[in-house]
Amino acid sequence: MFGYNTWKKQANNRLLEQSKVAETAMGPIQYAMGGKGGPAIILNSGIPGGFDQGMLMAFDMGELPYTLIGWSRPGYMGTPADVGHTLEDYVEIQAALMDALDIPTAAIYGASGGGPVTYAFAAKYPDRVWAVLGECAVSQYYNLYANAVSRLFADIFLSNYGSYWLTNMANKNPEAAIRTVVSGGSKLKGKALQEELALLYQDPVMLEITRELISSMSPMNNRKAGMNKDVEICRAIKTLNLEAITAPTLIMHGLMDHDVDFSHAVNAHNRIKGSELIALPKAGHVIPLSSDYHHYMTQKKAFFDRYRP
Repeated sequence: MFGYNTWKKQANNRLLEQSKVAETAMGPIQYAMGGKGGPAIILNSGIPGGFDQGMLMAFDMGELPYTLIGWSRPGYMGTPADVGHTLEDYVEIQAALMDALDIPTAAIYGASGGGPVTYAFAAKYPDRVWAVLGECAVSQYYNLYANAVSRLFADIFLSNYGSYWLTNMANKNPEAAIRTVVSGGSKLKGKALQEELALLYQDPVMLEITRELISSMSPMNNRKAGMNKDVEICRAIKTLNLEAITAPTLIMHGLMDHDVDFSHAVNAHNRIKGSELIALPKAGHVIPLSSDYHHYMTQKKAFFDRYRP
């Protein structure tokens, strides 16, 4: 218990040290900034997430000439749950954060459950968006708990004790931690999964990504409200106005994604005029934790460089 309490305290202190709170027209919004300066990229994390998971999405872009902004949606950590309740609210919150930070335009980069606010913002505010990137992004109705595997993973790991256990696993048995995270979000099974994992075990970057991903879901007690709100917003989607998106759009999705089906990528690609779709054959839900990692990283950077204002 002592180890758990110390871990939780350290995790909460880390979150306070790494973030700021902007007073916006919609209310207080927690955020963090990074990068070397330049055109802004807004980072919309998955579920459960927050500003830190947003910044993790751009882990491979910190040395590039962009201003990276990760933020916490309502109910995640330092952003009060009552700041917003609907997808429409979240779009306005993101606009208000950009206003408060004096950011007139940005690329909007959303992963997984950060897809709806990414696409909805780009549709409503085309003049404020210079590019859109959807990474395994939700683009239509989505139920996080639709299948038994996702429900089991959420019940076990999306809790304080679950994330504490995963943190210890990553420190004491790195291969087991990688295997747990990858297999939980991948359709790969049997020999195909073992061959993929064998490649990942050889790369020290994979362990670092795993540790940071686990950290970005810890502790869960101050993310749970945000997660619950995100789940309801995704369940409430009837259709997103994807046809209204005019900014250059790249959609990257793992063909082996077990959490957000590849049909979400097809839906977005078919409805966003001129969009580009890159299907990653070995990637599950966490694209960086795959043998497609280097191709993914190269294509992502090239996309932003191509349309950099």
